[in-house]
Amino acid sequence: MAYADLNTLHNPSTGTAPPASWGDQVRDNLEFLIDPPACSVYHNTTQSLANDTTTALLANSEYFDNASMHSTASNTSRITIGTDGRYLFYATVTFAADGTGRRLVYLRVNGTTSYLLNSIAPPASPTTCVVPVIKSLPLVATDYVEVLANQNSGGALNTTLSEFYAKFETR
Repeated sequence: MAYADLNTLHNPSTGTAPPASWGDQVRDNLEFLIDPPACSVYHNTTQSLANDTTTALLANSEYFDNASMHSTASNTSRITIGTDGRYLFYATVTFAADGTGRRLVYLRVNGTTSYLLNSIAPPASPTTCVVPVIKSLPLVATDYVEVLANQNSGGALNTTLSEFYAKFETR
């Protein structure tokens, strides 16, 4: 069920009553806003991230997905939008302990537009590094968003997509 503009069903003028379908759509719109499209996904194991190579992070598991925005079988790095609107994205990426190199996390839309959202300087000593990112994006149906990560420690580094979350905010 998607949100619909009520004026597409009935554009009121003085003295006219709205059709029954208008009332049905008011109910449907309220139900949509009570439980808007949202999902939260993660990867249940580590993913090796090559040195200085920006890589889309996989998500093979779901905490929840109330709008079929994610697949655990194909294109698992993607959250795909089904309803036009503004969405809030949140991701947490965990990098294995290493004392050298920067850690970078991006959101990428439709495989082309990337937003660098967080960059962490090399830690003072080898320690696990958790990098959170958050961004609100206006999107249309069929757009997809991925979390990308990069590190330059000098070698491969295990990384985990701890959570990748999306929720419809508004039209």
